[in-house]
Amino acid sequence: MRESMATIGGCVSYARRRLPVCEADLLVSRSLALPSSHLYAFEERAVAPAATERVVSTVARRVDGEPVAYILGERGFWGMDLEVTPDTLIPRPETETLVEVALPLIAANARVLDLGTGCGAVALAIAAERPHAAVTATDIDPASIALCRRNAGRLGLSVETRLADCFDGIEQRFDLIVSNPPYVDNDDVRLERGDLRFEPRRALLGGPNGGLDFLARLVGAAADRLVPGGWLCVEHGYDQGEAVASLFGEHGYRRIQGHRDYGGRPRVTVGMNGGYVADPEGRPS
Repeated sequence: MRESMATIGGCVSYARRRLPVCEADLLVSRSLALPSSHLYAFEERAVAPAATERVVSTVARRVDGEPVAYILGERGFWGMDLEVTPDTLIPRPETETLVEVALPLIAANARVLDLGTGCGAVALAIAAERPHAAVTATDIDPASIALCRRNAGRLGLSVETRLADCFDGIEQRFDLIVSNPPYVDNDDVRLERGDLRFEPRRALLGGPNGGLDFLARLVGAAADRLVPGGWLCVEHGYDQGEAVASLFGEHGYRRIQGHRDYGGRPRVTVGMNGGYVADPEGRPS
């Protein structure tokens, strides 16, 4: 087997026999530390044995189901290349909906909290789009906070980070709170399939009651951490939209609205804190 992989073309063929072409080429390119164009332009170029072993190891990890993002140690989100590790969830395209919905609600100098930041994807996207906003990112996991800090430093973005379990120890009030919280039911069979099998359970499991336990805790507590007229924006499962909207209503939020992701599935719910707020002409909104 190793003899057939003595060249770049041999490595590509080996990977393509086991993986979809796009994944095979990406992983071979990274394993050999070569631009993807070299995979086709220099097929006959010899490959060192150590590089061949990297290809075999990398392909085996993907065949076993490990997400490409964890293998590469990075994932694109909102036009940014973010470092990711198995300590955090992998940022997904549907979570960009959360950023898209939140941005119009964020004034230039707003105070924004990203609760459960993980690698920092949402907080950093908001910081990039609203550079004068004061963005705070929290997480219960020290490794996630460290990763968010690394991503912020590498991207040159200003985000304050704090270690916190939900709102414990958070006394400040914010103009907007955004969160992609744990919302998968503890018994969901998908936890043993695909990428979810490799991702951290603490960032996925929302409780045994349809995955809504943590969401209920978050929605209930957020009102005390929002200014009057402040906004709460949360991501949730595609089948949880009505239940989450009901939670918002039970806790006095107004102007509750659901938003769909790029696939047309319910994904984000927003609501305004029930305190009095006037519009620019002085009328209650």
